[in-house]
Amino acid sequence: MVPLSIFYSFDTSPLKVILIMLIIMLIIMLIIIIIIIIIIIMIIIIITIIKIIIMIIEAQMLNLAGNDVEVEPVLQEITGES
Repeated sequence: MVPLSIFYSFDTSPLKVILIMLIIMLIIMLIIIIIIIIIIIMIIIIITIIKIIIMIIEAQMLNLAGNDVEVEPVLQEITGES
């Protein structure tokens, strides 16, 4: 059987306990911040993938419309008549 005096031999001054608690809280906060950063990066990646998919679909739809479609009208010469 382990003597109970071993458990009392630790220095449990209030200052050390507070410091240990603060260190644990900082570690937990760092972990939470890292998780939030990972989530933000994942959201940015998902948005980028969605934009790429939309661009591909738009290109396919324009390709279906045909190659003779003009995006901008041809400029006409100014004749001075109104």
